[in-house]
Amino acid sequence: MYDEIDMPEDIVAFAEQLVAKQEDSLFFIKSYEWQDDEEAHDDDFQEEMHDEFSELYDSIVEQLSPRFGEAAEASGPDEFEEIQVNEAYPAAVWSLNEGTLYLAVSHEDRELPMLLAIGMTRKQ
Repeated sequence: MYDEIDMPEDIVAFAEQLVAKQEDSLFFIKSYEWQDDEEAHDDDFQEEMHDEFSELYDSIVEQLSPRFGEAAEASGPDEFEEIQVNEAYPAAVWSLNEGTLYLAVSHEDRELPMLLAIGMTRKQ
């Protein structure tokens, strides 16, 4: 259902490819897995990593919005059911004729990897 890939050089072109596909898709374009238990429970490091992921998220939203319009952004985790990852916050969705394009940071628990996901949920 999903693939982990390197960050596409042209995120707008990549998003256009997702929209053009005739199926749901989910890609992790950035991930961080904690090196050990100590790192996973370091609150300052957790916050630093969340800030890093959030900055990248903001940059991508800025790149995608001129092409796909203004995104609806979540005010809290798991606000949008179209997003196919848990604990999605920050998160943005673009409602399109084909379905919903989304971008989200996901971090379910401090021991689990932090992920930046981009995907497309087709209209049923």
